[in-house]
Amino acid sequence: MKLVYVPILKAKPGELTALAELKKFAAEKVIPWFDISPINDDKLEKLSGQLFPPIESYLSGIAAEISTVWKTREIFLDMPKWSTSAQTEGGEHVIPFLRNQLESFRVTANLVVDYVRWDDPVYVNALRGVRLASGCDFVLRLVMDSDTVEELSEEEFVLERLSEITDTLDLDPILVMVMIDFGDVSSQKHTVPDIIFKSEKAIALLKRAGFNNFRVAGCSLPAFISSAIKDKNSTGLVLRKEMSAWRSLIVQPGLESLGFSDYGIRGPNSKETGGPSHANGKIRYTIDKEIFIARGYPLTEGLKGAQHQELARLVIASGHWAKEKFSWGDNEILRCSQGEFSGTSSDWISIDTNHHIHSVVREVIEYKDLVAAKHARQPV
Repeated sequence: MKLVYVPILKAKPGELTALAELKKFAAEKVIPWFDISPINDDKLEKLSGQLFPPIESYLSGIAAEISTVWKTREIFLDMPKWSTSAQTEGGEHVIPFLRNQLESFRVTANLVVDYVRWDDPVYVNALRGVRLASGCDFVLRLVMDSDTVEELSEEEFVLERLSEITDTLDLDPILVMVMIDFGDVSSQKHTVPDIIFKSEKAIALLKRAGFNNFRVAGCSLPAFISSAIKDKNSTGLVLRKEMSAWRSLIVQPGLESLGFSDYGIRGPNSKETGGPSHANGKIRYTIDKEIFIARGYPLTEGLKGAQHQELARLVIASGHWAKEKFSWGDNEILRCSQGEFSGTSSDWISIDTNHHIHSVVREVIEYKDLVAAKHARQPV
């Protein structure tokens, strides 16, 4: 399999259904990266009255749910919003516990080592223990927050830290994929040139440490769609900055193999469960370099969820719709436009994410082919 795309997703029903409904063409070119959400108070209370310890039950349930859609295949696994020292009731660190659960369900979990979180010895020991026990593969996550970007100027410190990571985990950097993760880039302060500049700086330093397999990730959709499309009952386009930056980077000498990643159709700062009572109906429809958004009005008003039928008709009439055979998500948009169903918020995460993954796989392949053809025409 030639890996084309690594979507960073939540292990929630919406995203899992989207993966389950992927066409073979897309599924064979994708490895999902799951950022596992911490257990919330409601879930903890609900599971506390059951036979098994709640945290272990919660994590085992996530492993089982992932396996129903991705059994015998690979994933990348991270738990960035958990405490670096989080443990199950039995005293086992949550990362090896969840990885073992996934392996028991025949899902190969490649673990993420977070450059920023490497300071905690409990976290380090947990990852080192997994490496010693199983020899599992790791990927490196470089979260490009303001502190990390500033730290990149201290080159010798960064190189020493990277060396410590690879030595401690007995990793060959040439074999380790690095995720250069910009997270939420929806605000105006995050520009495409800024993402490009910081990516170049990070890659140059990482190459000095022996790494050579890179991906750039980000999300241009804000946590609330009203921040992107100001007016109710309207449509608009959002520039996918992460895609524009990637397109600019891979034409540079030495970066032709740079990989692309993003956060699907809901970013790292989106609400974990449910949504505010005033949440709007919406369809997020990915197209080349942009996302077309059809925004409705609060789901507690008017037609409530049935407003999605009109929103689906807007997508179809927009000139952007890829037709029903493009993906399961596109066929669902057609069915909704014909009044066959309205869908819940979770349903629309599934539909939008499924279309998004198919769209990104196609876009990445087509753009890489275009770049390769251009290089082939250039005189030696």
